[in-house]
Amino acid sequence: MPRNLRTLLLLIFVGLAIIPIVLLSVASSKISFVAVDDLEKENLRTVAKQVAARVEEFFNVPTRDANLLFKVSAMTEQPREQQKAILLSVLLGNENYQSLSLYDTVTSAQVFVSRTGAQVAISPLDTKELDQHLNGMRFSQLRFDEAINEPLITMNFPVANSQTGKTSHIFQADLRFRSIWNLLAGLNLQHSKIVYVTDASGHVIAHANPSVVLKNIDTDVNRKARGTGLSGQDVVLTVETIVIGDERLNVFVEQPIEDAERTNNSILFSIAMISAAALMLAIILIFYFSKKIIIPIEKLTHSVELVSLGDFPEKLDTSGFGEIGRLASVFNDMVEAIQE
Repeated sequence: MPRNLRTLLLLIFVGLAIIPIVLLSVASSKISFVAVDDLEKENLRTVAKQVAARVEEFFNVPTRDANLLFKVSAMTEQPREQQKAILLSVLLGNENYQSLSLYDTVTSAQVFVSRTGAQVAISPLDTKELDQHLNGMRFSQLRFDEAINEPLITMNFPVANSQTGKTSHIFQADLRFRSIWNLLAGLNLQHSKIVYVTDASGHVIAHANPSVVLKNIDTDVNRKARGTGLSGQDVVLTVETIVIGDERLNVFVEQPIEDAERTNNSILFSIAMISAAALMLAIILIFYFSKKIIIPIEKLTHSVELVSLGDFPEKLDTSGFGEIGRLASVFNDMVEAIQE
């Protein structure tokens, strides 16, 4: 236990000023880090869900078109020239279509329209498999078309005969995945976030930078929360899976760890600055109260020692805090009484 009053008061002030600051800083930094981490993860999940919804909508449009063509307009009952005109109108009305075709499983007749004019025949053998999926469409595996330099995915829509229930026609649409590339390129992302789409095997099929897709990059689809990103950096990430027919697509959103932690570092710096400012304030208060309390008490102690030795000190300053000033005034009166 310190015997010096100055030291004791100094320790008390330091304890009262610094310890709460340290405790508050530690607690607030921990809470802030957790909150910021949760916020960053939620931001990544939100972006992934938004992109996944847009990708799903990309595939929902052909579904609606097919339903409109065959359930509303009864297209299969139209003459071939009329069927071709209808397909061409649909093709030109949606830039996501690369080609459209209608195959008659009974007569083997085929109506085909394409942006490139190339003719592609549909194998009759496919109808046996399609008969098992009359209640919905199926999608093929993604493939890269070197002629147009972008990936395509084929939608097969079986059309059942209303009387026999058997597949009478096959509606096929080749969808251009470049639209998804453009979607990713148009995202307004912050803090170095990147979004890309892979197939089930982890092959990158859509990215804001087409050169990444053209490099035929593969990534691990089983990464969770943290891992190595496409650029080789350590990243925080999230993934949203979409099931499209037989195809499973993965929407990845990742951000370099150093960028994700930048906000935390900023919070830590702010807390350090606040703590430093509070410490400076505590030091100023220590010197202030030392001048107003400790120094007057030390002078009073010194004066009492002089009186005990038979000497009479100069009058003490009575402008100190409350009782300190009053004590100095009483001491001055006592010295005057002794002198008389």
